[in-house]
Amino acid sequence: MTTFAPHRETLEYFVDCIHGGADKDTLANLLAEEVVIYSPFGGEPVTGREVAVETIKTVNGLASDDSYLEVLSGETHHAAHFRLQVGDAAVNGIFFVLPDADG
Repeated sequence: MTTFAPHRETLEYFVDCIHGGADKDTLANLLAEEVVIYSPFGGEPVTGREVAVETIKTVNGLASDDSYLEVLSGETHHAAHFRLQVGDAAVNGIFFVLPDADG
């Protein structure tokens, strides 16, 4: 029997939040204080809850499509397949999540 990492529901709540317009307070409650987000476009990672929330809100606001298509779970992590469309540029990617003890 496969054992999945705990807190899958946290990622599902995150996906629901993004699909619902990325409410700032909901995002802040879902992200750890020391969250780190690595962009698919390279550059320096975004570190810290406040900056991460603003980054997510900005990207969500620019995108004509910010859809999470599937949540995947493994023994130590979760991932969500997403599609992001900004203007003529489209990105399909994986949002890789390593939950801490609090989810």
